[in-house]
Amino acid sequence: MFKKLFSGVLISLVWCSIVSSQTIIPREAIFKGTLRGRDIIVEGIFEGTISADDLVEVTDDGVVNGTLETTDLIVEGRIVGTILAISLVTLKPTAAIAGTLQCRDLVVEEGAMVSALMSMGEIKIIGGKKQVVKKKATTTSTSSSSRRSRRSRRR
Repeated sequence: MFKKLFSGVLISLVWCSIVSSQTIIPREAIFKGTLRGRDIIVEGIFEGTISADDLVEVTDDGVVNGTLETTDLIVEGRIVGTILAISLVTLKPTAAIAGTLQCRDLVVEEGAMVSALMSMGEIKIIGGKKQVVKKKATTTSTSSSSRRSRRSRRR
């Protein structure tokens, strides 16, 4: 472990793994390593792997560089890397993500920036790995009166 002065605040840079039920990475912190828990809030800078059973929230000042696996994700800050969310990803107006995103449901609010390869569908564990199983495409039938009106417009 070593310490660094950053914007007038003394910050400890730590390479380690933490396991807990709720974890907060404060605004002043820079964390490098592996983090596992239930609910995780990233207000500072995180580099490495985050694995959460419930919710990960990246606040507007939060930055994640690495891999993030969780059930639900709320992003107001920045994420660069791989995101795997079993359920819902919500990108708030100040959010910016780049990399790979896999999730079942996605909400992108106006103003959020996304530059990612995205896969959406049900996520299942296959051979010990989490994988997206694509949702089956649904088709809607068109009533006969609609078909006739479209044909008459084409002529």
